Amino acid sequence: MFDFKGIPVIDAHIHIMGGADRIELLKKQKERYGYDRVNVLSLEATDGLQNAKCITYKLMSPGDYAFAGLSYNSDEDFLSQAKALYNLGFDGFKMIEGKPGPRKKTGIPLNDSVYDPFYSFCEENGIPVLLHAADTAVFWDESKAPSFAKESGWLYTDGTFLSKEEITREVIGVLEKHRQLKLILAHFFFMSDDLKRAGEIFDRYPNLCFDITPGTEMYIDFARDTAAARAFFEKYQDRIIFGTDNYDVDPQEEKEIKDVINSLMYSFLFEDKPFRAWDLELHGIGLDREALDKILHRNFERLTPLQRVDKANVIDFIANELGRAHKTEEVKEIRDILALISDL
Repeated sequence: MFDFKGIPVIDAHIHIMGGADRIELLKKQKERYGYDRVNVLSLEATDGLQNAKCITYKLMSPGDYAFAGLSYNSDEDFLSQAKALYNLGFDGFKMIEGKPGPRKKTGIPLNDSVYDPFYSFCEENGIPVLLHAADTAVFWDESKAPSFAKESGWLYTDGTFLSKEEITREVIGVLEKHRQLKLILAHFFFMSDDLKRAGEIFDRYPNLCFDITPGTEMYIDFARDTAAARAFFEKYQDRIIFGTDNYDVDPQEEKEIKDVINSLMYSFLFEDKPFRAWDLELHGIGLDREALDKILHRNFERLTPLQRVDKANVIDFIANELGRAHKTEEVKEIRDILALISDL
């Protein structure tokens, strides 16, 4: 679909949102856009079967990556969970816990000492953590928040959610305590409107990376000052990671939305000219081949050694999940997953 000029592409930020029967859709989507490899991210903190689905995807698609999520319904502490999941074959960890809704639900600051053994384990073993922290600022402003945010429960104006700045300070607290942690902040840390501050944070924490997974607001911000955006990407080309937020879409309308988003990202990185996405007037930064090579695959490869995953171990892990399941729909979904694996 896109001409990547012979550069391999790793989409380092995708999700499985549906059931086990939709895993195959995610594999087809990778082929649709011409990506060589992908990294499927677990949202275990919000859906207790995410680790099972993500490790199954990795088993079904050798060469692809998977990041595990921590469970808040487990009797095991976070360190014990992390060790078991890493030994299972996950390549890193995804934390949705910094998004305002999940952050409110856990009630645990991201820099709380309860997480320290987990962060230290990742730090000591060179395991990357991809963290969603905060959200775009307009979600705290009812007059500016888009309708989809309100419909999704992403309006944070009722006084029960932390502010964007409070969550940002928690992340800085993590970086101060764990300075060797390979931390990837999703969605450009929602700082596309403040490149000066983003650069200052990069300069202070040399192991930190951002991914450029949309929110579309990021690319609107970049288009306001294309020269500044290009200069930032050129300066910090070793710290930026490509991701799309693709997921297992099926309805035609959702496919069309994803087509626009993936095309937007291609045009932004490869073309030094104006382009349109929906009703938006955006502008590409037309990076050179060296920067593209790093952003599209080398930076993620450097951070994330690919782990081996063993079918027998995955079956044992998912069978254990079956033993703990109580809801009828969970039991059915786990059995569907086991059936998929047994056919491999």
